[in-house]
Amino acid sequence: PVRDAKLALRGLQVEVTPAQTGREVDIAATRELLYERIASLSGGEVELVVHETPPRIPNVCEARVLVETMIGSPLTLDPRAEDLAPWTLDRAAIADMLVIRQVKQDDGRVELEVGLDQGKLRAYIEEIARQIERAPRDARFDFDEVTGTLTPIVHSQEGRVLDVDEAVRLVNAQVATANRVVILPIVIIRPRVADEDAPHLGIKELVSEATTSFKGSSAGRARNIQLAASRFHGLVIPPGEVFSFNEHLGEVSAEAGYEESLIIWGDRTRREPGGGVCQVSTTAFRAAFWGGYPIVERHPHTFRVSWYEPPVGFDATVYPPAVDFKFQNDTPYHLLIETETDMAAGTVTFRFYSTKTGRTVEMEGPIEENVVPHGPPIYEEDPTLPKGTVKQVEWARDGMDVIIYRIIKQDGKVIKREKFFSRYKPWCDVFKVGTKEE
Repeated sequence: PVRDAKLALRGLQVEVTPAQTGREVDIAATRELLYERIASLSGGEVELVVHETPPRIPNVCEARVLVETMIGSPLTLDPRAEDLAPWTLDRAAIADMLVIRQVKQDDGRVELEVGLDQGKLRAYIEEIARQIERAPRDARFDFDEVTGTLTPIVHSQEGRVLDVDEAVRLVNAQVATANRVVILPIVIIRPRVADEDAPHLGIKELVSEATTSFKGSSAGRARNIQLAASRFHGLVIPPGEVFSFNEHLGEVSAEAGYEESLIIWGDRTRREPGGGVCQVSTTAFRAAFWGGYPIVERHPHTFRVSWYEPPVGFDATVYPPAVDFKFQNDTPYHLLIETETDMAAGTVTFRFYSTKTGRTVEMEGPIEENVVPHGPPIYEEDPTLPKGTVKQVEWARDGMDVIIYRIIKQDGKVIKREKFFSRYKPWCDVFKVGTKEE
């Protein structure tokens, strides 16, 4: 019978089965020859009528050489990076990816096609890509008001990603050659703000600042304020960029170092990691307000909070990830944010450094409207407090609508008058009454 040449891989051994031409006796044609010879009463030999069928795959020599080259030695994938070691695609891994297919040609011939399983190869390259990937890190600076110079406090770092499609193409191209080193195509991502950019950022003077007081806060709330404020120290906002408080704040949890303190939740307060973060967002809002920067997103608290008054209506709450505070650096200069938390004085400060553009800011208000008096005190039993103990946990505030106007002037002329509206619900005194028997 006819038999195609075959090529198989057993482990790392290449096995070849040679081709065989098929032969078949044409019985009818041979019988006719016999009849003719008998009829002619002539002797001699009668040759068998045999039809030959050539194999579709006569030999696999080229494919064999290709397979032996591919699995003959490991393939090194070199990232050419000081902090990354090369990856090695060893012979067994290449053999596991190897695919030998029969491909029919237009003329009817069949040839063997040798290559790598693209699904397996891509999965391997994508795993390498995950190990290579690194987000760029912007530099953070400290501004010296005396010398007007910037000193990096967090050094910038280039980001990088692997071009997966190109890496797959290169491996496919080189695995069948004697060149056993593939230079991985890594794309470098420059940080938006690098150390060497410092002299060219336009950061040369204080343009606005704001300070709020948290004096009298619990120790946990004070430490939360200090931690949250530190997340923004040295941050540089490029021209045109929208600053997101939540983006730079990061995760707010016990694992991130935050302690439990009171936050507003619905129509009450409750203890949760991160209480006090809104003190920081409110301070950032006020610095942006006085700098004349466009406020992209700002939400007042549901209820008035004593820490942020006076003035009323000048707060900004956040609750990641849904409730954020955002403003835009609409100047042609970079903006540096510095923060300072004075634990002894109980204050947190945001300072914005850039280049003054000649604009100034004034405030009109606050204008209080639609005042809703708070209700009577609420007394709640608390089995954790000794019987007879009464402890106040909430302090009453009237509800109201509050309007503040920001007037922005450029070189002394009014160019914008903006309205900031806040609606606060009334807030009752709440007392816990102990019921625990001694």
